[in-house]
Amino acid sequence: MIAIIGGSIAAFYAYKTIKDIDKTIEVKVFSKEDRQPYAKMMLPYMLYNQTESSFEINPDDIVLNCEVKVIDTTSKTIKTHNYTYSFDKAIIAAGADAYIPEYKGDYDGGLFGVRYASDIKAIGEKLKKARFRHIVVLGAGLVSLEMAFAFVKLGFSVSVVVSSSRILSQILPDRAAKLVQNHIESLYPVKFYTSNDVEFMQKMDNGIYVKLKDGEELNSDFVVVGKGVRPNTHFIDKTVKINTGVIVDEFLKAKEDVFAAGDIAESEDAIWNDKRLHAIWPVAIAQAKIAAKNAVGLNIKAEPEISRNILPIFGIDIFTGGDSIGFDGDVVESESDGFRMVVIKDGLLRGFCMVGQVRNYGGLVRLVKDRTGIRKYELNYLLFGNV
Repeated sequence: MIAIIGGSIAAFYAYKTIKDIDKTIEVKVFSKEDRQPYAKMMLPYMLYNQTESSFEINPDDIVLNCEVKVIDTTSKTIKTHNYTYSFDKAIIAAGADAYIPEYKGDYDGGLFGVRYASDIKAIGEKLKKARFRHIVVLGAGLVSLEMAFAFVKLGFSVSVVVSSSRILSQILPDRAAKLVQNHIESLYPVKFYTSNDVEFMQKMDNGIYVKLKDGEELNSDFVVVGKGVRPNTHFIDKTVKINTGVIVDEFLKAKEDVFAAGDIAESEDAIWNDKRLHAIWPVAIAQAKIAAKNAVGLNIKAEPEISRNILPIFGIDIFTGGDSIGFDGDVVESESDGFRMVVIKDGLLRGFCMVGQVRNYGGLVRLVKDRTGIRKYELNYLLFGNV
């Protein structure tokens, strides 16, 4: 039996790939959620369009409401709350969970993460009882901004509390971040509190009182945390090498007969020459397919990946990839049609950042991944769309 641990897109595509190869192979998917796999990248959008995208697995092949407590990769067993399963091969696609810090005060029932459909359902119920029609969002990463946009679409104002000095600090350089922040604050009922954090939170009648470290006081219907995620590795035995996520080789193998894919897998990065998490939708699908094929006996290598994001949010498009901040290399910038930046080192494209009109999505990603030399006319085309 091939065991797949997880309930999101990587788990589904691993299952589908195996069944496409041979329908007679026994596969069992273990999901701690109560529903079929779905697109978690769509969670913020579920708030205002009330649609869910799910991927059907044969009910006989998936165990729902079943959290894996331990996977013993030596004895090849999986222990759940009340049962032990044996497996021949395993694919770990358990993804990551929202990281929710602890704060001073009593805010029980008023603080939400965003990682599961159940989170969105609970937030939706809170919205129905809204008194202030104002939400506090902690963090200004991708999920936080998508949630802020969802709340605005529903008629709420939003305060975004950012511990760093700029929004989207993991993917945008200062000038791009400031451009995006100014765009949002000038056109939408959103205010950013940068270089700040929560000092204290206290629940009150139908809401949460939030005091920030700079003394600012906010009344909110509830608080949403989007400050980051952590791979779900707690149930994996110590014979599997773990850094932040599960370390895999070029075949996505963690150890003999055990593979990992998706947000939990640390695989080779094309520009940094080390193992990194690549927690994005296209990588999850690609890795799931390769891990599944290798689990049934093929021998396929996964190409080194790069982190990349494309985000249409608040009426502006953001597209980044690789070293999108300019940590290592020569930075070339343009403010034509918004903001454009590429990072080049030794004649190779290492990263890019575009805010506004997005061009050459596939070409930019391929240039970075393939480590292809870039010429002046190509640079002009990438930045300006002309030679």
